Amino acid sequence: MTAHNLPGVTGYKFRVSNLSNPSGVNAVQELTRTANWFSFIDLMSFEFGAEYSIEVSVRINDQYSAFGNPCSVYTVSPGIKQCGTTFSDKYVPVYAHSYPGVSGYRFRVTNQSTASVQVITRNVNWINFNNIDDFQVATAYDVEVAYLTNGAYTDYGSVCTIYSVSPSIKQCGDTISDYYAPMIAQSIPGATGYRFRVTNLTTESVQVIIPSSNWINFNHIIDRQSGTAYSIEVSVLMNGVYSGYGAACTVYTAGAAKISGEQELVELKLNVTASPSPFTDAFNLNLSNATGASVTINIYDMIGKLLEVRTVRPGDIASQSLGSWLPSGVYNVVVTQ
Repeated sequence: MTAHNLPGVTGYKFRVSNLSNPSGVNAVQELTRTANWFSFIDLMSFEFGAEYSIEVSVRINDQYSAFGNPCSVYTVSPGIKQCGTTFSDKYVPVYAHSYPGVSGYRFRVTNQSTASVQVITRNVNWINFNNIDDFQVATAYDVEVAYLTNGAYTDYGSVCTIYSVSPSIKQCGDTISDYYAPMIAQSIPGATGYRFRVTNLTTESVQVIIPSSNWINFNHIIDRQSGTAYSIEVSVLMNGVYSGYGAACTVYTAGAAKISGEQELVELKLNVTASPSPFTDAFNLNLSNATGASVTINIYDMIGKLLEVRTVRPGDIASQSLGSWLPSGVYNVVVTQ
């Protein structure tokens, strides 16, 4: 806070009054300085989120003048930086604003779904969802913060709402032509399981699938049909309890829907075996029930990233040496014809 610099002035006296708490400790303070400015950390104490009146007296010829007209200023209210943010990782910090003179932070966190309230006291200006006992995905949380200054905590500042991630699959809106291609849910730190609810939007059949990893494919789905839309929702297992389902994601199977009365074709299932499995240097594939059409080999890692594609004639597949460049791990091999 800076006073006007006047000729002949050799000193300044500032009178600072807390208008928000006029009966509080150090409600009126005076500072005498040779400089024409001061900051709030120069005071014995001050409050955040308060209105202050500041008056100035100047020293001329060893005499201080009467105080001039008061000027109102406002200290900042304690608050959170990331209001309205959705956090995809429970370890990402949620920051309070940091100011000189603040030596501690008290966070009050309210789960809007359960109304549970938790107070977290820290000497750093952040928390994360891992600090919250009642952590749930797809949930809104109200966060307030109070500052420790001069040995006492301020009142809590304004409410800031933040959101934990809503679990869903990454392939929303995709058309799936390969029934073995994985549909992958976001990997959420702390989750120990994933549950998928799949709805055929034509027949309205519903199937719940609990795989051993964070993905499924259409080979898991009993009511799979070509040319059909499916709604997929994901729930995650955390601390032994499944969350609510996240937002629905629609995916589509390729091809035309079956016409009523049309003769159904008999499917000849392509059989594929890999050897050796597990392998050390490379592996080979063997086919049975193959037609004369070309065969496509897709190799995926366990998060669904496509690593290699080969298209060969059926008679050449046994001579293909596969996987020699892959690091140690588990892979999905999808063979289509």
